[in-house]
This record gives sequence, structure tokens and C-alpha cells, in this order.
Amino acid sequence: MKRRRLKKQLLATALLLCSTGASAYDFTADGIYYDILSEEDRTCSVTSGDVKYEGDVAIPETVVHDGKTLTVTQIGYWAFEGCTALTGIAIGPSVTEIGGWAFDGCTALTDFTIPGNVKQIGCAAFNDCTSLEYLTIEEGAEPLTLDCTTASDLGGEGLFHNLPLKSLRMLRDVAYDSSMRCGFSPFYGISALSEVTIGNSVTQIPPYLFGYCSGLTSIIIPNSVTTIFVSAFTECSSLTSVVIGNSVTYIDAWAFFDCSALTELYCLATEPAFIGQDNFTEEQYQTVNVFVPYGSLATYRSADTWGSFKNMSEGVPAAVEAVKTDGGGSKATYYDTNGRRLKAPKHGLNIINGKKVVIK
Repeated sequence: MKRRRLKKQLLATALLLCSTGASAYDFTADGIYYDILSEEDRTCSVTSGDVKYEGDVAIPETVVHDGKTLTVTQIGYWAFEGCTALTGIAIGPSVTEIGGWAFDGCTALTDFTIPGNVKQIGCAAFNDCTSLEYLTIEEGAEPLTLDCTTASDLGGEGLFHNLPLKSLRMLRDVAYDSSMRCGFSPFYGISALSEVTIGNSVTQIPPYLFGYCSGLTSIIIPNSVTTIFVSAFTECSSLTSVVIGNSVTYIDAWAFFDCSALTELYCLATEPAFIGQDNFTEEQYQTVNVFVPYGSLATYRSADTWGSFKNMSEGVPAAVEAVKTDGGGSKATYYDTNGRRLKAPKHGLNIINGKKVVIK
């Protein structure tokens, strides 16, 4: 409670400071307002100004002011707040940070790409972006650090909570404030999220990352991932198919807890991963179909937890092998011969990514 009261006080102070200087900016260039961050380093930040941004805005790498070339390194707090006519944003290659509330209330934004040069995004950056459906986190040299909360009570929900996010392409590791409670995970509880692509630069699935994403039906965990942390997919009640890459060695407790629709597990590692407690129910041990690599059946059957599955087959389908190392993190699409989309490949002839594949 003390932490929450302190956060409220800090929020009130920040809002007061913002309201007293909402139109204060150092200069403009090509319709964009800037604040100078450092004269010595020649860096500046995008900020708000007298007129709200609208349409498609491209943030440059550098900008000239008073004969000096400044590098644009930040999108400042509240920079695009309330820009209801902003339809697109292109972030330049020198921006490393997006400040809190930066796009608060940008109700016309439908998709957003976070480039690899952005390292950190602040609290409530996308608060009330009520049309945001598509998000891409591009590959980068460092993990993307996401602040834990939205603006609601400045505590209690993840950064993208309550947004209509349908599709996520997560092509690098995502980190968040591990000192906060699990309910602050950035994608936790987004029921609209139905398509998640995890790229081959991702090495771990953080705790609760996709917990309670009830619209998620299938997931491919690439070979680059080594650890699936606690409750990563807990309560994903529509999840039917999971591909577990060949480098996963540790599946934490409750990672797949109460994924009640699960019917298929494709395991690509020849050595079984450790599985923590309460991942699967007794009923699932009887009904879920588990596919393991050739030559690994005996090893899986003798391993803790894995040995409890009754329906285990040797030989991972060719279609799964084909999509596990695509390099770009793209999601496979499955159709039957009548053109109907499938959640996962089935036995017989499938159309996978436009090619005919026979699953035996």
C-alpha cells in the first residue's frame, strides 16, 4: 500500500509539472517539436508543442538547430499525448528510449513497430491506444525493457493491458521490472491476442508473459529459447498446440497451468526438458498427443513428468521441423486441401505456408 501511495504522489507531481509547461519546447524542425537534452553531447528529445501531431510522423536520426546537428535519442514523456489523429509513427535509428505516456490517447494508431535501437519504454506509453491491434518488437542488440504498468491507478496492470492487441511479433527478448508483482507482465491477460510470433533471437519466455491470453490458440517456441519461466502461458484456455524448441531445458512451474484445450505437444529436443509442478492435469496425461524426435522415445518415457503422458509418438512431423528455424520469426499457416484454415497440421495432406506437406 505504501508503494502504491508513493506512486500516486509521484504521478500527481509529474502531471502538475506537465500541465504547467505543456507547450514548452526548445525548437521545431519539419513540424516536430524538440527539447535539447545535452548541448555538450548534442542530443535532443521529441516533445509536444502548440499543435497536436496528426497523420504519419517520421522521427529522423538527426536534426539541425542553430547550425548544429543534434542526434534524436528520445521520445519524451507525453510527446504524442492526446494526438487522436496520429495514424502512424516511424522511429529513427538513434532513438533509444520512449518515455512514459508518450502515446497516451493516440486512438487512431492501429499498428506500432518498436525498432531494435529502442532499449526502454516507460510507464503507460500506450495508455488508451484503443485501436492498437498489431505490435512488432524488432530484433536488437539488447533486450527491450518494458515498464511494468499502465496508468490505471499507476499499478495493477501490464503495459499493454486493455488494448485490443491481436497480433504480436516478438523478435527479441523482453524484460520488465522483476521486483513488481506478476500481474504487471506486459502482455498478461490480453484476451484479443490470437497470434504470437517468437523470433529466433529470443532466449527466454519471462514469467507470466502470456498468462491469461485466452485467445491464443497455438505457439511455436523457437530453438533459441532455453527457459520457459513460471506461469508463462498459464490459463491460456484456447491453446491447443505447442512446439517446444530443441534448446529448451527448463519449463518452470505452472508454465502451461490450466491450458485446458491443449491437445498436441511437439518436442524438438532429444533430451527431455525439466518440467516443474502443476503444468498438466491427470486428464491431459491421458489425452494430449506428444511427439518426440526419432530415437528419443525411451528417454522421454523414462523421464519425470514426461513419462506420465500415455499418447507419445516417435517422429516430429516434417511440417513442424520446417517451421522451427525460419530465422525471421514468421508464423506458419496451415490449411486443409479444401482451403480451410487449421490451428495445427493434421495427419494427411496439409497446405503449410503455401506448400503441400504430408503429415504421417
